[in-house]
Amino acid sequence: MIRLRIYVDLDNIKYNVNYIRNFTKKDIIAVVKSNAYGLGAKKIVKTLLKQNVQYFFFNKFNEYLVIKDLLFDKNVIIFESLSYDKILKYYTENIILTINSYNDFLIYQSTKMKIRTHLQVDTGMNRIGFSCLDDVKKIIELCPPNILIEGIYTHYASSCDEYDYFEKQQERFKKYLSLYDFKIIHSNASSSLHKNIIGNMVRVGIGLYGYHTKLQLKKSVFGTTKIINAFWSYPNMLIGYHGKYISKTREYIGVVDIGYYDSNLVNKVYIDNKKYMFVGKTCMNHAYIIIDDKINNLTHLSLFSKFDIIDIDEYDYYQLLTSFNHLKKNYIERI
Repeated sequence: MIRLRIYVDLDNIKYNVNYIRNFTKKDIIAVVKSNAYGLGAKKIVKTLLKQNVQYFFFNKFNEYLVIKDLLFDKNVIIFESLSYDKILKYYTENIILTINSYNDFLIYQSTKMKIRTHLQVDTGMNRIGFSCLDDVKKIIELCPPNILIEGIYTHYASSCDEYDYFEKQQERFKKYLSLYDFKIIHSNASSSLHKNIIGNMVRVGIGLYGYHTKLQLKKSVFGTTKIINAFWSYPNMLIGYHGKYISKTREYIGVVDIGYYDSNLVNKVYIDNKKYMFVGKTCMNHAYIIIDDKINNLTHLSLFSKFDIIDIDEYDYYQLLTSFNHLKKNYIERI
């Protein structure tokens, strides 16, 4: 019997797409990298297509190949730089490659193929992309007819509540926009959705699933598990591996059906919004909590507070979501 369940509310994702469109007054580039943040790219992409999303963003080209049959007539932006051989073998006209360096430009040019591209500018994330205005000028000046520069983008490093560095990145990005008549401009991270972001499109990843502290998005991911065993301890009883927890008094111990194989980041469960921390050493498939005798094997234990979303103050929700990548998802769709 499967007691640990991860649920994804597809209707709430649809709501979030429309909310973000209306709030930003821009159309969406949906970031579905890393198996849609571990939630299942195929199902998520099908849901986004129902909302008429036309642009999709992947980190790795192989991520796209897994579900390319769903996106053959949509615009697909690839973040990573592609090799000469891979372009010759797989490139199709719906794909937009990123020029992250001058070397990328030379490789794309040498294929003699007609290739759609976006330039990536590093305005302060200090990860990948051009950080020199003259380098971008050079590529634009040397660009042959087979390389179509359709767009330009950057990624902000700031959090929801940080503005100074965000503004500096925006000012740096503006300098590049006068170099060319870019058809598409996108410049944000999901945490900056509520800010006055530059661009005629908005690139959204984790925000699609309701993860934002400023916008009234709907939470779309939650998880439950159950107690699989319960027993009364005696004082000084060793609980679990290596006796890492020693029962202080007579305590009612529940064995929870989740362990570090399922996610090595979960360290608590909730019942009616009351927090129960794991005690002792978590097992590969199980953990221990101290409960009361009103809780039994029929009680639903929520992995997240308020039975809907990872508590933003206690978890890195990017890491936690992707840690569920290998687990079966239960999708909810009413409409």
